[in-house]
Amino acid sequence: MADNLMDMQSICEGISSLSKLAVEQYTPLVDEIISQKITDEHHIESTLDRLLDVCFDNKILFLYRKLCKYYYDINSQATIEYIDYYKKMYDSDCIEFDNLRPSENQLFGNSEQFKKAMK
Repeated sequence: MADNLMDMQSICEGISSLSKLAVEQYTPLVDEIISQKITDEHHIESTLDRLLDVCFDNKILFLYRKLCKYYYDINSQATIEYIDYYKKMYDSDCIEFDNLRPSENQLFGNSEQFKKAMK
């Protein structure tokens, strides 16, 4: 029993370290994409893919949402798909993206409405 507790503690510590490292590495990357107004879809999607792998952390989720908001003006359909990917992996109740489902994208006529929905 004690060994299982130690194993669990070790796993939790590893996840915590991974989260901290991911925040340190991805914060400047996301900030650079936005501040430099990078529009390279492959680069942005690659970044979103990597963020999605560690979106169990709220700080990473913040970066993911921030990049999704930025990317929406570049490729709205892909952004909606990335929101759906997140929901399928982490948020089946759609809490983090305010119940916005990809099929409901038609309800939002402009990006301002979309951005408000994602707040």
